[in-house]
Amino acid sequence: MKKFSLLVFTALIAFTLYSCSKKENDTKPTTETKKEEPKKETETKNEKAPEANNQSSGKLEVMKFDKKDVPSDIKYKGKIVGGAKWKDANGENLLIITETEIQNVKDKNGNDAISKELFAYSYIVKPGENTLLWQINDFVKDCPLDLSLNYNLNSLTITDVNENGIGESTFLYRMSCKGDVSPDDLKLMMHEGKDKYALRGMTELKYKVDGKTTLEGGEYKADASFDKAPKGFLDYAKKQWNKYKTQELN
Repeated sequence: MKKFSLLVFTALIAFTLYSCSKKENDTKPTTETKKEEPKKETETKNEKAPEANNQSSGKLEVMKFDKKDVPSDIKYKGKIVGGAKWKDANGENLLIITETEIQNVKDKNGNDAISKELFAYSYIVKPGENTLLWQINDFVKDCPLDLSLNYNLNSLTITDVNENGIGESTFLYRMSCKGDVSPDDLKLMMHEGKDKYALRGMTELKYKVDGKTTLEGGEYKADASFDKAPKGFLDYAKKQWNKYKTQELN
């Protein structure tokens, strides 16, 4: 009887030890799972970082322009008649449009005449360094008649039509040398970076004859550069042309 009890007691101890050993082995997968959790957090952070960078680098920010804030080391000819300031993927941009006063001159035959010039300068502005991106110079020279060369006020716009993070500047100006009442030459200039696109044509004269409104001119021709322009550029240029082409005569 004592031997039987001893065998039962021994068996109970062996079963208890086996059960404890099995429970310790069952906890190992839980420990391994906890070790993998930090890896998931790191992967999530890495996935979010590029998205945040893309959002911040592609934004166009148009800022307030004041000709008094033009850096003193930026040289230009004439009087500032328009301008814009903005930030894009190229950095901080500054565009100024200037006109000279009408100058009394002599033509090649020694006769009295007048001349005038229009300029546009586009700069990338950095502390201690201003880089000229592009420049336009147009003029009416040695005109013996009535001269006009004028930026169309408020026609300068800064856009990002193709949403690539680089701003486009667009403006119009008209010019003529004539002694009659007829349409002026009209030009639209559009730039994205160093790339230039242009519409060239005539103003649309609007006047009344015997109480009836008459329209004359307004036609334009798009430069070949628009053939390779990003989608939407020509449509926007046409919209601006139609907005500013009219020249009313009282």
